[in-house]
Amino acid sequence: MSQRSKLGFPRLLSEAQRALGAGRFSEAEHLLMQVRRTAPEEPRAAYLLGLLRHQQGTYQEALALLRMAMPHLQNDAVALFNHATVLLEQEDYDQAMAPLRRALYLKPEFDDAAVQLGVVLAKSGETKQAAEIFQALLDRNPTHVIARMNLAGLLMDARPAAALTHAQQAVDAAPENGRATALNLKAKALFMLGRNDDADATYDEVLRRDSGDIHARFGKAILLPSVYVDEQDIERWRNRYRRKMQDFANSLNLGGAERIAAAADAVFSLNNFALPQQGRNDRTDQILYGTLLHRIATARYPDYASIPRRPPSRKRPRIGFVSAHFHQHSIAKTHGAWLTGLDAERFEVFAVHTGSVCDATTQELEHGCEHFLRHPRIDQTLLKVLRSLELDVLIYPDLGMEPGMLLPAALRLAPVQCQGLGHPVTSGLPTIDWAISSALMEPPDARSHYTERLELLSNLSFCYSWRRIQRDLGDTSLPAVRRKGVVYLCTQNLGKLLPQHDGVFMRILGAVPDSELWFLARPEAAPTERFRARLLGQCQRSGIAPDRIIIHERLDQSRFLALNAAADVYLDGIAWSGNNTTFESLAMGLPVVTCYGEFMRARHSAAMLTMMELHDTLASDQDHYVEIAVRLGLDEGWRSTVTEMTRARRAVIYDDETPIRDLEAFL
Repeated sequence: MSQRSKLGFPRLLSEAQRALGAGRFSEAEHLLMQVRRTAPEEPRAAYLLGLLRHQQGTYQEALALLRMAMPHLQNDAVALFNHATVLLEQEDYDQAMAPLRRALYLKPEFDDAAVQLGVVLAKSGETKQAAEIFQALLDRNPTHVIARMNLAGLLMDARPAAALTHAQQAVDAAPENGRATALNLKAKALFMLGRNDDADATYDEVLRRDSGDIHARFGKAILLPSVYVDEQDIERWRNRYRRKMQDFANSLNLGGAERIAAAADAVFSLNNFALPQQGRNDRTDQILYGTLLHRIATARYPDYASIPRRPPSRKRPRIGFVSAHFHQHSIAKTHGAWLTGLDAERFEVFAVHTGSVCDATTQELEHGCEHFLRHPRIDQTLLKVLRSLELDVLIYPDLGMEPGMLLPAALRLAPVQCQGLGHPVTSGLPTIDWAISSALMEPPDARSHYTERLELLSNLSFCYSWRRIQRDLGDTSLPAVRRKGVVYLCTQNLGKLLPQHDGVFMRILGAVPDSELWFLARPEAAPTERFRARLLGQCQRSGIAPDRIIIHERLDQSRFLALNAAADVYLDGIAWSGNNTTFESLAMGLPVVTCYGEFMRARHSAAMLTMMELHDTLASDQDHYVEIAVRLGLDEGWRSTVTEMTRARRAVIYDDETPIRDLEAFL
């Protein structure tokens, strides 16, 4: 190679970089190929050509060129950042971590690299580290809109009030033509806080700027309250939901990769979790919703649209379970034994934990499961991982609870796919073949409630651990918490207590003068206050002293059990029965008043009492429900008898392995 040729490289590379930055791709390619013909080992030429190939959409060649170049460019912070950006666009978060850390080591105030590293850490489940990086960036640059929005998104689930503060600050700092993303984040935070009217108004503000904004249009369509004012309020919101969801589905344009990506980001970041709380048959609505999700998911990831070939016959079929809630959570309590209880000689079990929370329960499940994978993000890599496992059956224990989990569920990652009704409503997804439920909980017409085929496991379908309850049980004394002679307890999620049933509570309190009724607050203040106002209005109309309604703040597990121990009678939700709450109330010996409802979600407690042969507190209708609750309040002797019977018979509903054997037979 001549000395003149060597001296020409910097000029050619500089010209190529300028052409690449200006979008003159043909010119950039011509210049870079000149260098590569003469010096194929020149790392900067390979690096720039890798960026060019990425712009042209030839991703594998781009990554190969960058892998070749980057060992020689470890002191170039910008090159490291660009390499990470290419990796991130391919959703390769693990490989992007090292170049971003190196870029920040070389250039500590490289804000764009800090943002990217924060995103990577968040996607990898390192949420605390991610928040620290975003906060450090904001400490030195408070008007950094992207960092502010990322921090808002990071805090959205655990601390929505803090997320709202950051989202509003991002709105204030963003340029006029760049506020849509921040406003959508603000609307989501308001929605998470139960401030639906404010969320609706914020989405309208986005749509005034851009009537086609897909996040705002879907946000308005999916908007549902967690607590209703009255029965007419339910009808108004239900009709609105149906109309707007249908309009969204009919007008959705998936032309082009950018629109497809935006649609997927929108629909898999929010869900209609609150719809079944309205107490109606949601099958038709779920078909519309599930069809929409399937359409978007398959457009985004067409390689996972078709059913994979059934794996070759093996001695042990491979069974997979996927959830974000394999930690101290109601789903781990009800469905954990599905993972750990299957016969290891007959089945090879894989559990994939997609949540960022890992605790002692996670470790227990990991130790009890043959293969336990942690993948704290729902992305293309997760799809690849699930497909690569070559599962025979894939089970989603709690489909509908976590918005992102609807993405893999709307695709085909195994020949047979099931849901476990941890969120007890049909998915409506054409990709979910079976719903696995309880023989005691389902009504006679249950099959008409599901789009999936229905498989009924014996008894309650769960193997609920008595040992776990005893382990979580601490000091059961709650000094000075009681003020009346009889305490009724209803710990059901306030959103599942419908206004048309408030009168039942008033009738009980009215008939048992020396009594009070305890509830448990929601995490969000707005729905709790809406519920409080609704109940106090009922008290006023019924002549009940308002101080007889007590709404306790949120409690940790041991204090929650202590609250049950301090009460006298458990009043079950009517439209949506307790499940975990009833398991734990019965463990504390509380008499449970309930009745069989129309849907599986309204029959959990009734199934438990049926299994325990405790029929005396299982009501035939709402009038009978009131009659039983009043008698328990007034007749202390009978209450003591029912309490003793509850304690004597409760063992049958815990550690029941019969449903696990049924699950094995089904699989």
